[in-house]
Amino acid sequence: TFTAQHMTQAHLREWQKRLAYLVTQIIFGTMEADTCALVQNTLYRDDVIENMKKLDTQQLISLNTATGGITWDGWRILEILVQTWLCDSNSEAKKALKNNAISLNENKITDVWYEISDDDRINRQILLLRKGKKTFKTLLKSKM
Repeated sequence: TFTAQHMTQAHLREWQKRLAYLVTQIIFGTMEADTCALVQNTLYRDDVIENMKKLDTQQLISLNTATGGITWDGWRILEILVQTWLCDSNSEAKKALKNNAISLNENKITDVWYEISDDDRINRQILLLRKGKKTFKTLLKSKM
């Protein structure tokens, strides 16, 4: 049963996840609750990139929308950091890159001239750009 699972694996917080889903479902509806669960199950677990690879196009679009991501066609990393509001200015973006605070698909980026390529995209469609540990944006390819 659900209670027995919680008692043996309390660290997984299954009751909290269930409660969050139900409250979201009551207030915003099933579709919004499903989107929140998708974000939580994709981005807040180990193997984020592997989790993102399993998503279909519609789920990637939902994930991008739910996380405040943008669509893009190809910029330098510096421009993307400012465009996504992860950094307020080019100088802040340069500092973040030089301080090893930026990762693209969980790989650290330090080159201010780095240009995004097709090889960087997960499933050739989406990127996960992270500043620090908890601040991130998804970037969806504009023509899918």
